[in-house]
Amino acid sequence: VQSSSPPENQKTFFKSYCVVTTQSPVVLPGHFGFPYHPNSDTNLMHNPDDLVNIMKHICLTDCNDIYKQTKNSRDFTGKVVLVTGSSSGIGEGIVKLLSVLGAKVVVTGRKEDQVKRVAQEVQELSPKRLKPLTVVADVTKNVLVNNAGIGMFAGVKDNNLMKVFDKVIRTNLRAYVKLSQLAIPYLEETNGTIIILVTGSSSGIGEGIVKLLSVLGAKVVVTGRKEDQVKRVAQEVQELSPKKLKPLAVVADVTKNDDLNNLMNETIKTFGKLDVLVNNAGISMFAGVKDQNLMKVFDNVIRINLRAYVKLSQLAIPYLEETNGTIISISSIAATHPTKLGLAYDISKAGVDMMTKVMALELGPRIRVNTINPGATESNLGANAGIPVQMMKQVTDLMAKRAPLQTTGRPLDIANAVAFLASKDAQFITGANLVVDGGSSLLMGRHNRMIRSIATSIGICRSHPPDPHRQGLGLLEAQPPRINEDYSDVQNSRNFTGKVVLTTGSSSGIGEGIVKLFSVLGASVVVTGRNATEITRVAEECQELSPNKLKPLEVVADVTKSDDLNRLLSETIKTFGKLDVLVNNAGIGPTAGVRDKAFMKVFDQTIQVNLRAYVELCYLSVPYLDETNGTIISISSIASTHPYITSMAYEVSKTGVDMMTKALALELGPRIRINTINPGLVETNITGSLPPVIVDALRKELIARTPLKKIGQPLDVAKGVVFLASSDAQFITAANLFIDGGLVYNTPGY
Repeated sequence: VQSSSPPENQKTFFKSYCVVTTQSPVVLPGHFGFPYHPNSDTNLMHNPDDLVNIMKHICLTDCNDIYKQTKNSRDFTGKVVLVTGSSSGIGEGIVKLLSVLGAKVVVTGRKEDQVKRVAQEVQELSPKRLKPLTVVADVTKNVLVNNAGIGMFAGVKDNNLMKVFDKVIRTNLRAYVKLSQLAIPYLEETNGTIIILVTGSSSGIGEGIVKLLSVLGAKVVVTGRKEDQVKRVAQEVQELSPKKLKPLAVVADVTKNDDLNNLMNETIKTFGKLDVLVNNAGISMFAGVKDQNLMKVFDNVIRINLRAYVKLSQLAIPYLEETNGTIISISSIAATHPTKLGLAYDISKAGVDMMTKVMALELGPRIRVNTINPGATESNLGANAGIPVQMMKQVTDLMAKRAPLQTTGRPLDIANAVAFLASKDAQFITGANLVVDGGSSLLMGRHNRMIRSIATSIGICRSHPPDPHRQGLGLLEAQPPRINEDYSDVQNSRNFTGKVVLTTGSSSGIGEGIVKLFSVLGASVVVTGRNATEITRVAEECQELSPNKLKPLEVVADVTKSDDLNRLLSETIKTFGKLDVLVNNAGIGPTAGVRDKAFMKVFDQTIQVNLRAYVELCYLSVPYLDETNGTIISISSIASTHPYITSMAYEVSKTGVDMMTKALALELGPRIRINTINPGLVETNITGSLPPVIVDALRKELIARTPLKKIGQPLDVAKGVVFLASSDAQFITAANLFIDGGLVYNTPGY
């Protein structure tokens, strides 16, 4: 197998492609070790299942170690596969299984009747009844499988040896080499390159998005209403692209259906597919309910900020289904925190949030749909609303000073969030709202007073003095112009070499997944739990995964005991000298109704493990995290917002974790960021106390209700933790990131 795949610590939007070559003879299990020679009269294999088994092994060659490659997909929807010798034998098995898995296949061979037979059977097996190509005419493939072969025997003393030798080499080797050579340019061209369409990408946030995604290897569509701006951004995007890929530049007005249709048609005509749609174009116009021009403002804002999103999403769906694509819409914190005079804008953004949730339910599991809710960000949105540039700058500066992180967001901050949600790292995230606002939404009441005074005077707003801890960080001072190198720097944002990460409950489940992924990314990790044997096992596996074979610190500790927590922190600092990331993860999930005699015992125990331990460990860690500008990430649950019957203790504890995050974000910023992840159904041992029959029934029911139709893995949560701990999330604090496959929107109380 020859495969192109990037280092784990380097993000990319290039998918791997591979050339798979089957060797002959193949020893098949269950047939006494007799060799199977494709296309030979001595074929001893009569069980068709054997063909499928061989193909399963071939499919699995594209799935490397789960933590090293974080890639585990056997869905070939949208892929084109050419298999030589596919009219019988192994080749027939290959095209049949790949067809079942959603691929478009090419059936080829020497006998026309066999080719037609296999093609008909392949079409029947295809979930969408895709008709295979039965002639070798188009080699723009994602996967080439060299399979055609013959089996001829001749001893070294035979007179016809060289004739047999030449024929076998020509068929079994030279043809493989030649066809691979012919296919390489096309395989490189379709190297899984992601195609991304971003509306409003000729300036502001949209410009930041296309620039970053271009740096990460994607082919992008730059679009906007001003031709000169579209051309400028397109040129800069091409310069940033590692392979100098030329973007598609389309001048379009998102309020016009014809323009939206043309935009989508040009995208497909140019690139042949679409992987990611980013709805970003927007305006902000102020008008009170008493203003005479209210309805004019309302109609204009809704048309641009909401209707265009819905229309373009509708146009994109057929293409995104082909690629298992994703839709990301740029909303605002105004969707949940209304502003005076912002009636139209706030309604439009609330509509975007709800659009995302409904489409996540409708479009899963093939298409993921998520929303990003920015706060104050450097863009031209204020100017478009008629607010003088200087006045808008004063407003955003004051908002920044009052926010926990005391800085204004950049287009790159939003782009980083888009890149995460568009990537495989977010494959279990749909229907989510990722707030990227520096924590400013926690203070929207104060911001409202500023916004109310925009129309008259900005000078009456009282600003808070700078946080003394902020001095010297350069975050309150005037920020320098953003240069393209900002985007290139993101390539190494997942490199945690030199960082120290402490994760509670890391001897199993989600915590184990977290320390393993951090180990892969170069961090020094602390593995802790109550079971010494499990701690040692995980620590050894982490060391094997570590690029530099770094030895983790092993600490046996009970998070309900203050002495153990103090010792855990002391050992961490003694061993590594610092702490960069604290992950509060240890938890239990017992059930008890309020009428149960054991209820208070269950309640006290759950609060002790799931909430009090989090608070105490934060308290102990703050002095060290202050020193490193560190981050705290706490594992909560969707149960914090969607209660279940007989789980009050668990739900109260997780609601407490969510509020702890928000309160601490206000207190600990700007030096320390703190966020929460709310998982849904994940493969862990937290339900170990429940009878297996109940767990199995619950599992089946929740999978059926989950839009993505699968259970989350510890690695899915670990990827979210890594993102929030990385520099890509430097403008994110007090956020709740739901990693639940969209289950939260389809979950009534039990």
